Amino acid sequence: MIPPNYRIAVVGLPSDIEKMRQAIPQNRRIQFLTGTLEDAICAIAQSRVILTMDSGNMHFANALNVPGIALFGKADPASIIPEKGSVLPIYERKFPCQPCESAHCSQPEVYCMNSLLPETVAKALIHVLETSPRTSCNSLSAATSSQ
Repeated sequence: MIPPNYRIAVVGLPSDIEKMRQAIPQNRRIQFLTGTLEDAICAIAQSRVILTMDSGNMHFANALNVPGIALFGKADPASIIPEKGSVLPIYERKFPCQPCESAHCSQPEVYCMNSLLPETVAKALIHVLETSPRTSCNSLSAATSSQ
């Protein structure tokens, strides 16, 4: 769904990286990055756009003014990220348990996250990629974060 002319890097913990390798199509050249917190922040700082969960990496991207998309399910982004920040939320309140603010889902599966359509996420990410300026310090086109 993301055009092949965009380079993709996945930043995460070693166990997350292995899960991502299994979930991501093998027909794309994807750079998998793991390391220290400093390494993650450097990767985010060098990214043109970030796709992340509601996580620390989302806050780092906002602080570094790196544009991006953050996926929300259990929390309402209005209470977490600045309205005019560089990271835009994707949040679809579809279930009565939302927002639960819980670290562990009480449902049989994480419906609020699993219901976010890949097409919706890809469309938002492509829009941000097409509208964000290219800068010489951004060496990675897009970073996907699982942390």
